[in-house]
Amino acid sequence: MDELQGELARKEINFNYEKDNLPLFMSAVFESPEEIDGEDLKLPGEKLVTIRGQEGLIMESGDFRSLLWKENGVSYSIVLDDPSLTFEELIEWTNDMVLVE
Repeated sequence: MDELQGELARKEINFNYEKDNLPLFMSAVFESPEEIDGEDLKLPGEKLVTIRGQEGLIMESGDFRSLLWKENGVSYSIVLDDPSLTFEELIEWTNDMVLVE
C-alpha cells in the first residue's frame, strides 16, 4: 500500500499482474470523492465507456493505455502494459470482478 502526499493525499493499493512472466497490467484502487464527469474530457484519446454498469474512461496516448472508473466510492485505475491486451478483454475481466468484504 502506498500513502500519497500533497494534492493526491490518499492511501492507494497497487497490483501488478503478469502473464507468462511478462507485465500484463497494473491496477490501482483508492477511495476517492471525485466523480468522473464526461463534461470534463479534455485530453485527446479519452472516451467514455461503461464498466461494471458505471461510467468510466478509456485513455490512449501513444503507448499509454488506461481504464478508469468509480464504483461504490472507490476509484479503479488500470494501466495496460501488454500491447496485445485489448480494452474489450480488460472490460470483460473487470465485469467478472467480485466484491470481497
